[in-house]
Amino acid sequence: MRRLLALACIALPLLFLGCASVPNTADAEEARIHYRAGMKYFQSGLFEKALYNFDRAIALDHGFADAYIGRGAVREETGETERAIKDYSLAIGRVPDFYPGYFHRGRAYIVLEEYQKAIEDFNVAIRVRPEELEAYHHRAIAYDRLKMYDQSLRDYDTVIKTDPRFAKSLYNRGCVYTNLELYDRAIADFNAFITLLPENPEGYNRRGIAYARKSELKRAVRDFSRAIELNPRYLEAYRNRAWAYDKLGLRDEARDDMIEVKRLDPKKVKEP
Repeated sequence: MRRLLALACIALPLLFLGCASVPNTADAEEARIHYRAGMKYFQSGLFEKALYNFDRAIALDHGFADAYIGRGAVREETGETERAIKDYSLAIGRVPDFYPGYFHRGRAYIVLEEYQKAIEDFNVAIRVRPEELEAYHHRAIAYDRLKMYDQSLRDYDTVIKTDPRFAKSLYNRGCVYTNLELYDRAIADFNAFITLLPENPEGYNRRGIAYARKSELKRAVRDFSRAIELNPRYLEAYRNRAWAYDKLGLRDEARDDMIEVKRLDPKKVKEP
């Protein structure tokens, strides 16, 4: 039977944090109009129209740092991460210590798996705005990817002590604890995550993994089953439940789950 899937941390969607000042001229005012239109289209998922408006805003005001952030966000959403980084760098060049530029560029570096560069950007972001928990959260992700678990836990601790309802950091810290085989701590974090987001299947699946690694297989099966109830197409939960069923000697149930896995994703799944 296939082993339990490895744990991965989750990141947040893009956030637009703060605005740089814009000169009060006719061109600057038109640039602001295009910027606002670009943001509206971006939030609606109309990326081509968003890109056009951010391009116009930048053409009208080359120093409009937020417009570079907006254009970078569009490029990141459409898979042009390296071009997004160039835009975030241009924003930083226009406004020294520009928090959104460092924050978004750090996120983009995580996407490119350039984790040390991401950490360096989040270091600056935290220096500029030490109250912003998102930067700590994302720096923790970068540390985790480098297997620098002590530093990752320190950042997650900072977030959770400041805001105990910061669900994504609870989830991610639970993942780190699981990787460190600190299963009781992991379960406590996933319990808190589930309390905050009881309809999110990820919490049940990850708590199930922690239970399975403690050899509490019946509890694991209950959690994997709850995850599947919440998301009937949850491939990973089916695969994990099949693993747990197999360990419990429930071969028919394990086979049925693996049949469902193959039905959901026939290209990637091998026989157990």
